[in-house]
Amino acid sequence: MLNTVGLGSLSGMMGGLFSMQGPPVVYYYLSTQETKDAYMAQTQCFFLLGNLWMTLLRANEGIITAQVGQNYLIAIAGCLSGMWIGARVYDKLNKDLLLKAIYIFLAFSGVSMIIGR
Repeated sequence: MLNTVGLGSLSGMMGGLFSMQGPPVVYYYLSTQETKDAYMAQTQCFFLLGNLWMTLLRANEGIITAQVGQNYLIAIAGCLSGMWIGARVYDKLNKDLLLKAIYIFLAFSGVSMIIGR
């Protein structure tokens, strides 16, 4: 329970401060889910609910404009392409290989955030 509250709180703070709430939750779900499908379901639900909430907050603040909507429509093509490719790759991965891929991606993402800022 303490790990859940701690990592959830850290995720919330990172999301609020840096718009990067994922890494603590990803590590948590990696250690608590026994199958890759359970892990994927947990993370997808987390990001769906989190992003929906952040979108509602941004809409309430007036940050979502017509230009943002137009860019969103354009970005859908990239998202759908990524989902299609990801589904094919995911089917070929076992849990151990998925874990390695996630750790490599998190490390790369962290380094690129530090260097890019």
